Amino acid sequence: MRTSLPPQNRLLEYFLYEGGHLVNRVDRSSRAKKGRSFGTVDANGYVTGYVDGRKYYEHRLIWKLHYNTEPDLLDHINGDKQDNRIENLQVLSNRENIAKSHNRSLPTNIYRYGECFRVRLQINGVERHVGIYANLEDAVHARDLALA
Repeated sequence: MRTSLPPQNRLLEYFLYEGGHLVNRVDRSSRAKKGRSFGTVDANGYVTGYVDGRKYYEHRLIWKLHYNTEPDLLDHINGDKQDNRIENLQVLSNRENIAKSHNRSLPTNIYRYGECFRVRLQINGVERHVGIYANLEDAVHARDLALA
């Protein structure tokens, strides 16, 4: 279960929304000083940071700040995980999210895995993990070998 976000009134007390990012309205800690941007980019490319000792994604806090809701799936329309402008965020159902991920510009059976590419096949209804590769060309080659 996902951690509940701080209440909207707390977010309004702590942050200003400026150009798709949160800026500290007050000093919250020795690092979270008034006027500084919220958080840092994590290993998956999302902006994350701490509020009251708990780690949160910036885009989820921005959504809560604007709409006072906590959707299960929040998507970046343009695919840029750091573009947290409210107009670039949308709520998706699980089905819509799966369809969107399948319609991205990667070859069939190849998926993003952080900065790498994962090859996963369905053979006779059984999922088979082929491997994780640093570049797309190696992933395509491995997929083709596995299908041969």
